[in-house]
Amino acid sequence: MDLLLTGWLSSSYLPPVMAHLFDYLDPLTYMDEETYRQLWLSAFNAMFHGTMARLGAGLCMFYSFWYGAYKQKFGIGVMFLVLTTCFAYMGSVARLLGIGDE
Repeated sequence: MDLLLTGWLSSSYLPPVMAHLFDYLDPLTYMDEETYRQLWLSAFNAMFHGTMARLGAGLCMFYSFWYGAYKQKFGIGVMFLVLTTCFAYMGSVARLLGIGDE
């Protein structure tokens, strides 16, 4: 039984499957680097600039008070407070570093 199990779990079967999985999940195999960079920059700009950032910050601030004060779950409240800070200031920090929209 052990011989059958070790033959099934041997390393000759696992790496090709995992390598194929990582090749499938790698976005640079089906798009070039500039397109991939523009995809993430547009997602960052949509999330941390303008109305989406204000809505995200407001929602996270609400959940911060909800979980921190009402539900008495301090850890989740602090996590939402950190997310509120990220939504509020990441767009400005990105513009300051030159990686965001002007």
